[in-house]
Amino acid sequence: EAQVDAAFITEACAAERLETCVVGVPVSIDCDFPFLQQSIGYDTVCQNLSAYLGQLGAMAQTAGKLWIFVRIMGNAWSHIAVQCTLQAHPNIVLLSGSQLHGQCLPGIVKSLCDLIMARHEAGKDYGVVLLPLGFAQDITELRLLFSEVMEILANGSYATSWDSIPTIAAKLEPCSAALFDIMPRDVQYEICFGGRERQTNQIHLPSISTDRLILRFVEIELQRRRELGLIAEDFFRGSCHPMLHHARSSLPSNFDCDLSYTLGWGAAVLTCLGKSGLLVRASGLQKPPKDWLLEAIPLTCLLRALYDEEAKEYIILPATVQLLRQRGIVRPFAYLPPMTERCGVYRGPQQFWGDAAEDKAMRTTWFMEKMPIQDATGPLLEIAALCDELQSMMAQAKAESTLLTVNSILSNAVSILDAYKSLDASSRRSAQSLADVPMEIMPQVWRTKIEEALRQPNRHPGAINASDASRRGSAA
Repeated sequence: EAQVDAAFITEACAAERLETCVVGVPVSIDCDFPFLQQSIGYDTVCQNLSAYLGQLGAMAQTAGKLWIFVRIMGNAWSHIAVQCTLQAHPNIVLLSGSQLHGQCLPGIVKSLCDLIMARHEAGKDYGVVLLPLGFAQDITELRLLFSEVMEILANGSYATSWDSIPTIAAKLEPCSAALFDIMPRDVQYEICFGGRERQTNQIHLPSISTDRLILRFVEIELQRRRELGLIAEDFFRGSCHPMLHHARSSLPSNFDCDLSYTLGWGAAVLTCLGKSGLLVRASGLQKPPKDWLLEAIPLTCLLRALYDEEAKEYIILPATVQLLRQRGIVRPFAYLPPMTERCGVYRGPQQFWGDAAEDKAMRTTWFMEKMPIQDATGPLLEIAALCDELQSMMAQAKAESTLLTVNSILSNAVSILDAYKSLDASSRRSAQSLADVPMEIMPQVWRTKIEEALRQPNRHPGAINASDASRRGSAA
């Protein structure tokens, strides 16, 4: 949210007529700034995490019978997870779907177990499962559980202790209570009290061991298949390896050093020129640093406004880009070997000199290659040039008809832009996933079920029976 703060600081300085210059430099390991080909820190994190993942893949293969579940930083559409998958080749990466009702937990577990059994039949009882931190937000059953826990904590006073967990579990709906009951006890504690360290009752995702949850459900499903006779032997061994904080203090890669020096120099130039409210960016990053093009964009390009119906006011939020969801972007995993045949790739530690350090493939990422396809800077500059030309025509106009013509052109252009804006908003709503819904907002399906129950006659408001609760998972 640094871009939001920088924009407000710029506005405050302008209002007070201060000469202070506010210039932004994009630094983010998530690499989700709009209009930017890549941010500082992304390359370093991806190279180091890919090295760790490659080592874990080699360790699993050496052990012979070991599946490693790895949880890394990143949201449900993590660019970090995409790049690490392309470099280290884990057997499967769990990312968000494209539907508002989210992904069903039994479907996720079934896919994982089917993959494990398929590799077992091929004589490969090992593998790596990669899931980003935000993936838990796209699992319908977990979101319902999180919503209920937050509501229970908000409406009562509970001590931060193990003894409070049974009391909270007793107030859960039947489906959520059954799911909560089979979770490891320390994960139950993380769900209930993970946010207490930050003086809030909200769910704190980094505190929840999602990798352990998925592993637990996979073990239960494989045990069920053994009891049904679908599996003849107990071949599965699972382990978890959280890497939420790995690579955050690593030595920066050569590419990140070049990008940092370049953007820092650009920010200094803008400051010397007295420019404010701008973010410096570099394009053409696939080329050598001497051929990079430095530009600046307004900080307002990095913001988005949402209208709060209850407060009757606009909320300013940071704008982000999720490249996997953009039109014209092909899923990169189609070029990888099939999951049943995939083997981990260890590319070695990060290199700072020599042929490996200078290899173009080591300085190029999937995001860097695909982001220019979605970059609207060129068309926007053309539109700005056309507007300048129209303004010049109006300034030099000698006849009233010229002004009327230009005004008509601008009115039609605004109408077309409004139409495109409505279409874009509609497509965004239809493509919204459950992970896009803030954690504190209950899913629409859950809220609708409660409203339907309250509208039914001769029924107590809180009497939602078990059949209704069991249908929530299927309806979601």
